[in-house]
Amino acid sequence: MNILYISTMYGQGLGGKENYLWKITQEMSKVHKVRIVARFDKRVDFWDSCKRFTSSLKERSYFNGNVEVNIIGINLFEKIWLLPIYKLHFYGVLSKVAVWMFNKVFSRKIIEFIRWSDIIHYDGTGMELIGYTSSILAKGFKKPFIIVPHCHIGYWGDAPIDIKLYNEADTIIAKTKYEKKMLASKGVVEEKIRVIGNAPILSPNYDAEWFRREYNVKRYMVLFVGRKERKKGYYVLRDAVHFVWEKIPETTFVFIGYGKSLSQEEDILELGEMDEFAKTSAIAACDVLCVPSKAEAFGMVFVEAWSMGKSVIGGDIPAVREVISKGVDGLLTIQKPIEIADKIVYLLKNGKMRREMGKSGREKVERNYTWGIIVEKTEEVYEGLLENSLIVC
Repeated sequence: MNILYISTMYGQGLGGKENYLWKITQEMSKVHKVRIVARFDKRVDFWDSCKRFTSSLKERSYFNGNVEVNIIGINLFEKIWLLPIYKLHFYGVLSKVAVWMFNKVFSRKIIEFIRWSDIIHYDGTGMELIGYTSSILAKGFKKPFIIVPHCHIGYWGDAPIDIKLYNEADTIIAKTKYEKKMLASKGVVEEKIRVIGNAPILSPNYDAEWFRREYNVKRYMVLFVGRKERKKGYYVLRDAVHFVWEKIPETTFVFIGYGKSLSQEEDILELGEMDEFAKTSAIAACDVLCVPSKAEAFGMVFVEAWSMGKSVIGGDIPAVREVISKGVDGLLTIQKPIEIADKIVYLLKNGKMRREMGKSGREKVERNYTWGIIVEKTEEVYEGLLENSLIVC
């Protein structure tokens, strides 16, 4: 198969959805011909819609392993043309104008890639607009069109402009049954939605002892991995630290991820973004992973921790409840400092429980969340759509 992946951003370490796309393209390229079309291969402030539409990188192509990566740029005239879009795409009927303006720039940039492909796999939402360009061209060439939106229900990925695009797709790949249910409730044709989970992205080489020595972690270690923002639970976990110390003072808290950090204190390590070796070593070194998020598409970091046999604490929200079996392989919490602290203290004081939860989590990963499983299920979607398109022809 010739598989074309399209996304706003592409690259390992840029975020959860970008990590998924990077990994699945690497896996698919072992068997199929794979190309990527993206606007950026480094981090862009996604929430600054003006910057998202008018920023650009130098147009270029290169190989990442067996994957051909194509970064598409825009010139000064195109930037000026795109400037009004960052307002227009928010407003009902005016969003059609935004889509038209966006297509005038980008359709000619990606048309030859669409022509080359057998399958078009778009990773993103309607709000990014490049999905609309991909959909229009895919229909024109009668090519199967798949979307993986990674919705954070109630936060992004489920606005009217998103739902309209999803209904243009042949198949939508959801990460959880909850995501499928909520998309269907908002008007997406349920029969089009296929639930396929996610799988861990970890370095094959790691060193837990190195991490503890390097950062002087002496006894208990609680780890947070994610964007340092309110919805991920970063601030509320920082507020929980002192409640934990009242009962277990010999606990070190480690925060890894993109975003503005609060001040570092003794036994609070603010480490920012780290490479895969260091991140994997941190997960292997910790006693508990705690990410009390209130918005997730899936929560891949829990699967990564389970791969290392670690117990986890996640936010008590529908998507995470579907991944974490409460009391079996982890605990759930609302975003209140004292409740988070109580869960952490409970696990730190119960080593047997931690080990049992970590073992259960690892078994769950082996049953449901390996890349072999994810790739096989995704290939089934591709092959089914190709067969249907041949029958129609």
